Amino acid sequence: MTRPDLVIHAGDYLYREDPGKENDKAANPVCTTSPDRANWACVVADFFGPAETLLATAPVALTRGDHEDCNALQQGGAGGAWFRYLTDELRDNGSCSLCTVPATIRAGTLNLVSVDSSYAGPADNGNTGQRDI
Repeated sequence: MTRPDLVIHAGDYLYREDPGKENDKAANPVCTTSPDRANWACVVADFFGPAETLLATAPVALTRGDHEDCNALQQGGAGGAWFRYLTDELRDNGSCSLCTVPATIRAGTLNLVSVDSSYAGPADNGNTGQRDI
């Protein structure tokens, strides 16, 4: 196995769209309802467990994907899990924001900027008007 200097993960850590589906129940019996998507056991099952070897191999820069979206109440769900466990703006209250400000990531002499485009749609023209939503 090669050992990368840095891994950049471009998002979509949590795919459990409907934890009530039979295939999800069989694969992970601790994640069987929609509210479960934001709990630690589901995040471990969906991301940390499968990525364990990768996370132990190299530093990882995480960016938010479109699966880490907010639910209608801006609470819980995959977006809530992103803000609870994965972002640099950790929140313990389960709240979710549609968009966050860009974050600078310094990796030695490499400088990265993580841009949250999780709420961008196909017709998005790059307007930042919704950034503070």
